[in-house]
Amino acid sequence: MRLTIACPWPLITAANHLAMVVGAGPADGRTFGDPAWQDSEGRLYAAASLIVSQAWFAALEEPPLRPEWDIDAVIDIAAASRAHAVIDLSLEQDTARARTVAQPDRISAIGGFSGCVALDVLGLSVRPLPEK
Repeated sequence: MRLTIACPWPLITAANHLAMVVGAGPADGRTFGDPAWQDSEGRLYAAASLIVSQAWFAALEEPPLRPEWDIDAVIDIAAASRAHAVIDLSLEQDTARARTVAQPDRISAIGGFSGCVALDVLGLSVRPLPEK
């Protein structure tokens, strides 16, 4: 299933640590990059749209645990736990009923739509580039 996730900029680091917990390795620590999206109030968000498996969802059902591959303790489990505590997940596949809206203190995830449709449902738009 395609899942699109909006992460407010203050939570980007924590969300990247959680992404490594539920993902495949240290490269998942770069899931959320620069905040290129904004809400109607101008608050900034990073976004990712990816295909996830049932195992990915199952990993989110439990508190974050260090994966076997992380023998060097790359993951900050406390940060991953902070991100885990603020996830809002909606798998409603009807845009008229999908009521998840990006919030500045929550990580909002919506499944079943293309990335662009999901970001629109979340109430986000592309952040304008600064004028030169």
